[in-house]
Amino acid sequence: MNIEIVIPVFRPDGRLKMSIERLLRQSVMPDRILLEVLYENPIDREIPEIYMDKRIEVRYTPKEEYDRAGSRDAIIRELDSDIVIFMVQTAIPQNRYLVEKLTEPFKEERTAVVYGRHMTDDECSPIECCVRQFNYPPKGMKKSLEDTRKLGIRTFFNSNVCAAYRRSAYLETEGFGKRMIAGEDMLAARRLLEKGWQTVYAPEAEILYYRNDNLRELWKRNFDIGVAHAEHPEMIENTKPGKEGMRLVRVTSALLKQNHMEEYLGEVAARSAVRYLAYHFGKHYAHLPEHFVRKCSANKAYWEKE
Repeated sequence: MNIEIVIPVFRPDGRLKMSIERLLRQSVMPDRILLEVLYENPIDREIPEIYMDKRIEVRYTPKEEYDRAGSRDAIIRELDSDIVIFMVQTAIPQNRYLVEKLTEPFKEERTAVVYGRHMTDDECSPIECCVRQFNYPPKGMKKSLEDTRKLGIRTFFNSNVCAAYRRSAYLETEGFGKRMIAGEDMLAARRLLEKGWQTVYAPEAEILYYRNDNLRELWKRNFDIGVAHAEHPEMIENTKPGKEGMRLVRVTSALLKQNHMEEYLGEVAARSAVRYLAYHFGKHYAHLPEHFVRKCSANKAYWEKE
């Protein structure tokens, strides 16, 4: 089984260095790590020596030409490996078994996508820790299209932070698509499930990743999700995203109470309101003034490419 890891890179911090160091010491070694370096000026093209390993290939792409869906789609189509693992530059393998645990489920021929578990550390806010526990529980799961009635939108849950794809299965579909503002991982998963493949959540494949978003950042991220669902309604067809959102609120609140952190319940309510309103505004972005849409969005470059 030939394995390649692809990581888009833009002005990385120390987390990428730590991630690369751990990826080069995996129990199952990738055949190649491709760093897709995005640049706006010559300084962005400077790559530290740690990345100059023979197993690492570095490519350079002007940032304005990069699209989170289209660029990754083009990469996976041009590669010739069996398994392609996409990661973000801020995701750090928890141990040397990440690649092994991400690729083990592909022994089952129906498996098209495997995504790992997001772990937290002491710098993660209590609310974000609860959100990660909700979205990435300790119990694994196999999902097929038949699970939609039981799981709803969670059936199509995937992760652009760390997920492995069977390339031959991916090529049967339109995958990530050519241009998206957010949610390309979920769209790819749904398209694969509709072709009869299955996706797997492998909690043993652990990465350190979380987001301590403030309310402004939370608004922008959920606004973009709303835009994605408006532009690709097939992503949420026959599902009720709001139902899953309410479940997130209930579980987060219960976990905080369980850990005697009731002082955060007010913040949970505020953040839930921001999520709901931002998503609602994003879903109806076509009826909003253009300058307001751009201000609400986290992905400014998306609107420049229209």
